[in-house]
This record gives sequence, structure tokens and C-alpha cells, in this order.
Amino acid sequence: MMVIAIYSELGLNDATESSVRQLAVDAPITSRRPSSRQRMRVLVLCTTANISFRYSRESAKVHTEGGHNNLMTMFDSDNVELIRFCVESLEYKDDLVSSIPDVDVIYNAITDPNRCERALELASGLCDLLGRPVINPPSGVLDTTRERNVERLRHADSVLLPETVRLGSLNGDIGEVIRDAASEGGLTPPFIMRASGFQNGKHAHLIHEPGELRVRVSEPTEVYLLQYHDVSYVDPRAPGSRLYPKYRAFMVDGKLYPIHFRVAEDDWKVHMPQSAPTYRKFPWLYDVASDFLENPSGHFPDGVWSALERAMQQIPLDYFGVDFAVSTDPATAGKLVVFEANAAMRSFLLDSHECVPEHEAAKVVIRATHDLFCKRAGVSPWQFSIPRGKRSPAVEHGFVDSNAPRLVRHLLIRGKVQGVGFREWFWHALYRHGLKGWVRNLNDGRAEAVISGPEDAVTWFLDHFDSPEKARIHEISVSEWQGVPPDGVSIAEDVEMPATAGSNLRGAVV
Repeated sequence: MMVIAIYSELGLNDATESSVRQLAVDAPITSRRPSSRQRMRVLVLCTTANISFRYSRESAKVHTEGGHNNLMTMFDSDNVELIRFCVESLEYKDDLVSSIPDVDVIYNAITDPNRCERALELASGLCDLLGRPVINPPSGVLDTTRERNVERLRHADSVLLPETVRLGSLNGDIGEVIRDAASEGGLTPPFIMRASGFQNGKHAHLIHEPGELRVRVSEPTEVYLLQYHDVSYVDPRAPGSRLYPKYRAFMVDGKLYPIHFRVAEDDWKVHMPQSAPTYRKFPWLYDVASDFLENPSGHFPDGVWSALERAMQQIPLDYFGVDFAVSTDPATAGKLVVFEANAAMRSFLLDSHECVPEHEAAKVVIRATHDLFCKRAGVSPWQFSIPRGKRSPAVEHGFVDSNAPRLVRHLLIRGKVQGVGFREWFWHALYRHGLKGWVRNLNDGRAEAVISGPEDAVTWFLDHFDSPEKARIHEISVSEWQGVPPDGVSIAEDVEMPATAGSNLRGAVV
């Protein structure tokens, strides 16, 4: 695999393809045995064709990019045996099917119906031969192209999928082709032009004036067009800015689960590189995200969340993600615009901090997925240790289950703490320590906070007080808090003067 990644990074396409083919011949079946008791055996169908590979120095492993999601990394390694099978090997070796061990359930991990069409056809035939229960059947993935989803959900209540025009593989000057295709497909400016197979907005462009369009591609590229629907809005807490939201949820066995909320400032491309600085600039957005994760049906207009769930139930997959937002176009205002709905979306469970709301939401989805696999395999569900994300003190030191007396403390923080992401950092730190509280800026340049939680957690938090890289803490004054204890985590509005607290307990903590 590492040789393949190196060849791919160097742009040696022929060598990459040859090595991929050889891998399918040499090692078509690999196994990861459970470290404890085996409760389930899963056959995972994978592909090495039409995808890229990346070597990670951090993990010292080769990772696939495209064509798969990352669900395989979150199975219960103590109790589940994973048998990975490269479906391309069926074209190079005879009688491989008889070499596949008996399994409880098949998971089709191949997710891209366009780039991996041949692999999905091979996987579908193999599933038919094996006759075992299948999660995300290859035939279902093949039937979830953008075009098919548009047709499938064209009349869904309160849900809107952008019209899609696929242009096929194009090369050279393609401006005229795009203009003609958009006109014939009924798209009106602005519309989106995208190259297939790329994530995070790469090679995606919003076309306002197709008559003046000049586009040239240097090598054959799959291109498609999408009708653009405005979902942006203004908020008095972000004067002079326009916000572009994007929600993500996962469907597991017919039920919809909220997973995260992203937002960009003055940019229609909404991905983490755009979202992180927007949250930093407008930290009240964390309250918006928390509201979505805690109560999605109440976060949207009445009936919209359930309408989205009903619409997603028409997609022939067991586990997939959906990105969406509420339309602000006058003609479609209030409807949910579904940007994408497919099996390729990845969970951020392993990349998020433990105890933070996004991490907890991802854990709910993985538990539901575990139950789905157990149901299909015909085995009883069991309690398992979900793979951990980035370490948090609340888990490392047992604060989550602490029975220590509860403390409520008032903090005044002096130093360089405004305009440097301090409130955002503090919000995350409270969750990571299993605490509740709020934080806000004062007009004199200080920050004020109230924290509440078990004595051991509060003490640890204060004794190991950290700060974001650009902040500089000069002094922290800690007092008893006589007001109402906080019952959640929030970033409060700025005020001129701090609240009145009780007696001072600690000062000059630097």
C-alpha cells in the first residue's frame, strides 16, 4: 500500500495502476481479528481502483482517499472480526469466492457510484453469490447518484434537491459545453460547476455569467453542474456579514441523527477551513450548533426535520450522510435544500475531542450503527467501548462519573484574552473537563466566566488552566459564585461590568 501511495503522490499513474492491480492479486483477503471474544464476523468489501492513496506520517499508515467512508475504523475491535476483501481480485483470480470465510453480515464499504461503478458491479455479484445480509447493498449505492436522488425526491414534502446535469468526461476548452448543457438542463444563473471526485469544495465554482465563461481543463475530467439555491442569511450579531450554513445528519437504519453544523462567512463553500474562523469570529454560533444537536426537530420550522427523515428513508441505503440547509430563496423559502446525500460521508468521531457535543453526537450514531449490524447479523447487541477521540481530562481522570461535591466559581481573567479565540477555547475546555458554565468579554478587556462541576474537575481545571496560542493570561481571580449555577455551556453577550460574586478565593494565578 505504501508503494502505491508514493507512486500516486509522484503522479506516476501507470505505476500506481499496476501496483493496485498487483495488490488485488497478491493480497485480496486480509483479516483483523478481535482482541477479546469474537461476537461477530463482518466481510468488508473494498476497492483499490479509481481512488487515491495518502501516506500519513502521524499514523504511519496508508489511507485511501475517495471511494470509501471511514466506518471501518470505528468497529468494536475487541469483539468484531473484520475480513476485508478487494473486489477487483475477482477479475484476476479464479475460485476466490470459496476462500472467503463464513460471515455473519457483509458491509459494502465502496461508496462512489460514479468513480467505482465497476467495483460496485463486482461487489453486487459477490453479495448475490454469498447470500448473507448486506449493509449498504452495492446496488443501492449505484442507485444513489445525484441524478437519481433528484428524481427520487423530486416531489418530497419540504425538501429540495438541486437539479443536476452531468457532462461526462471533458478536456480542453469547455466553456461553450457548459453554457449549452446548463441551458438544455434548465439551469439558471447562478449555478455550480464541479469536478467529480473531489471534496471540501475543491474544483467547485459558482457561475454567475455563463455567457462570459472561459474554462479549460488540462486532462480528461468528469464535470457536472448543479442549480444553486441560496441558503445564506444575515444576523444582527454579525453586522456587515452574510452567513452560509450547512448542517449534516446521518441516516442509520431509517432514523435521522444530527451530527454537526458548519457555517462560513461571505463564502458559499462551507467546509471546515471556512467554518473554523467563522466560529472564532462569532462564537455565539456554538449555541446554534448545540441547539441543532440537542433538539433538531425544534431547531427548524415545525415538521421540517421529520419531512427530511421521511425523504431520506426513500434512499436505498442503511448508513449514509446528508448535508442540507434551509432555503432563503423567495421562491423556495423554508424548504430544506439537500446538498448531498450519499454513503461517502465520514464521521468525525476520532478527530473530535471527547465530551464535546459533536463527539457525543458521533457516538450516538456509532451506537445506532452497532445495533444495525447486530440486527442484520442476528446477534444480540452488547455494550462495547466506542473508539476514543482526542483525549479529554473528563474521561482521562474520571470526572464524568465523579461523585465529588459540586463547586461553582466566578472567574475574572486579565491579559490578552479578547480577539484571540479565548472564549471559543474556553467553551471547548468546559466540555472537555465535564464542566458547565459561561464565558463573556468585558468592556475593559478582561474576560469573565462562571464554572460549575464536581470539586475534583473544577480544581483540576483551575490548577492546569491553559489558553489558546495567541492569548496571554496575566491574572485569574477566583471567587465563590452566589448567583444561579449554570445548567449548560454557553458564550454570553459582552457586558460593561462583571457580575457581583462572593468572597475572593484565589488571585494572581498566572
